[in-house]
Amino acid sequence: MSDNNDNISFEELFNNSVKDFCIGKTVTGRVIAITGKDEIIVDIGYKADGIIPKQEYSFNENDNPREQIKIGDEITADVLKMNDGVGNVLLSYKRTKLRNAKKDFEEKVEKGQVFEEKITDISDKGLITNYKGIRIFIPISLSGINRTENIEDYRGAKVKFKIVQYNEKERKIIGSIKAVKDEEKEEKLKNFWEEAEVGKEYEGRVTSISAYGAFIDLGTVQGLLHISEMSWGRNVSPNDILKLDQIIKVKAIDVDKKNRRIKLTYVEKGPDPWEEME
Repeated sequence: MSDNNDNISFEELFNNSVKDFCIGKTVTGRVIAITGKDEIIVDIGYKADGIIPKQEYSFNENDNPREQIKIGDEITADVLKMNDGVGNVLLSYKRTKLRNAKKDFEEKVEKGQVFEEKITDISDKGLITNYKGIRIFIPISLSGINRTENIEDYRGAKVKFKIVQYNEKERKIIGSIKAVKDEEKEEKLKNFWEEAEVGKEYEGRVTSISAYGAFIDLGTVQGLLHISEMSWGRNVSPNDILKLDQIIKVKAIDVDKKNRRIKLTYVEKGPDPWEEME
């Protein structure tokens, strides 16, 4: 029963196409052949078959119709010409895909969703990527790239970004990697402070040393390790105990969640010698 209904609806699609068959019309048909030139031949229920050249198949040059389409598949495309010069109706599959992609893209932008796509090109002003054929520009200022990084290393790399500006009329679509990184950083900070408590031990990296102590990178936040919490001995310099970039174990002795500050003690400081003597 369902097969008959499918056949009827498919015939109706054909009939509707024939009634109003013209340039710009969207038609649906079935793939009847794929040529050696990767051209897709489509039965569109018209006096002539439709043909989708390789260049009208996809915006991605690497897409191979032989790997993605098979004989008998239903396909929807836009009419470009009623006669391609050899009697076929010239069709564009990529225009139909772009129209569908645009609708999907706008819905994701409206919801503030995160995109993850490859960087296809790099200019002196930023990075260029695309979403299903929709070109997106990511300025250097919104790329999150550090001065020490080589921008060319991002070519072909997958990045996460959000759309921060979308002007369809001016074809201006601006993406931001920084916006995603900032959100991820804030989420990590939130989780860190929710779990932080006095007595909890961490493994951190020494990022700076001064006369009064050192700052320890705990992966998400910087904690203060005062000189008095490094050793029980007096007249000891922090440089005598720690080195830059050294990985050490520390323990929280004061957690200020409101101001997001944490004070640490050096685990290797050991127990209070005066208590041991008593």
